[in-house]
Amino acid sequence: MGVKSTKYNRIGGLHLELTRYVFLCGDIIEGIIHFSLSEEIPPSILEFQFKGKEKTRWQKVIAGNTPSTNEYFGEVYECKVKYEVMKWDHSILPGAYSIPFTFKTQESVAGSFQFIYYKNYGYIYYAISAKLYNEKECLKGKTNVYMINIPTTLNQNVSLAKNVKLVNWCCSKKGNLDFALKLSKDTFFDNEPIEFFVDIDNTNGSLAVNKLAARLSYRIRMMNNSHSDYMTKINFSKKKYLVHVNPGEKLSDSEAVKFSMDLGFISNDIANLHSVQAIIIQCGFFLEVEIITNATCTCYEKKNIIKLPIVIVPALTTGPKVQPKAIVQPPGWNPNVYDAVNLEFDPKYEVGGPEEDPSEDKDGNIPIYRNLLKKKDSEI
Repeated sequence: MGVKSTKYNRIGGLHLELTRYVFLCGDIIEGIIHFSLSEEIPPSILEFQFKGKEKTRWQKVIAGNTPSTNEYFGEVYECKVKYEVMKWDHSILPGAYSIPFTFKTQESVAGSFQFIYYKNYGYIYYAISAKLYNEKECLKGKTNVYMINIPTTLNQNVSLAKNVKLVNWCCSKKGNLDFALKLSKDTFFDNEPIEFFVDIDNTNGSLAVNKLAARLSYRIRMMNNSHSDYMTKINFSKKKYLVHVNPGEKLSDSEAVKFSMDLGFISNDIANLHSVQAIIIQCGFFLEVEIITNATCTCYEKKNIIKLPIVIVPALTTGPKVQPKAIVQPPGWNPNVYDAVNLEFDPKYEVGGPEEDPSEDKDGNIPIYRNLLKKKDSEI
């Protein structure tokens, strides 16, 4: 059990009790709304609210004779629904009251998300709240919940091939090399290894392949409410592997080289990051593989790279590192318990809904995952 952001005033207090705080899209949140009154209050309304919000902030240095720094802020609702749970047509007497409730979340929203890079940040967070109010008084309580969006469909047997021209340190041509990056799937939990295969065909090359480098990176795009944007790419894992493919040789199909990149050792770095296409926040992950020969010219090394977009989703065990403290019931706690109230997400109860989707990113190479339950768009 736990509680957060409880608000008390002279007439009493209100708080929300939940049995857990991490939910999949479509899950049912079960809890209890507790409130206590120290004095009688007029007829009142008890309101329940579930909301998701995106917030962004970044700084940009403007060059000139006198450099200056501009700050940009964005804030929109991912969702916001409000329900009238109970309405009293008579005064409410002093005492303790408990109203059990269930709330079925919507089938697909952008998952909880956190990106912090120096003074720049982007958040997607969700909260449930309750409010008991009348024309004179108001009691409020709120608690945050962690939402996870796991795609129900994924692409399998994903591959990308490339033909590169081999040159040595003197930029002399040394034939051609074909290689392909293959994945059995394109979607991974953040606690499982990324396994991939690499076909290498060096039958038309005259330089030996002796190494392969794999890199995992992500790109963030954030916007404010005026559609100004901020983009950055961050590499957070690179690993080199020894391979030996001499001129005239090839490794393909059953002989393809299998590699694995474990996300476990970097899980703390991406604990709150995942593939997302929200309203003002986009995050895309990429697996890059580079072929390294025994005499690669630095002028061409970037051309020896294949890059595939992949989807990273939080594991079910992902969630807040620190759970809210357990509720300690006061001595003699004996509330008036009402019948359970069952609610579910319905757009007709939405208040201050999401703004229009931002324009597509034509230059940032951010893959679009607006709704992970639908087929993902290709890299743009």
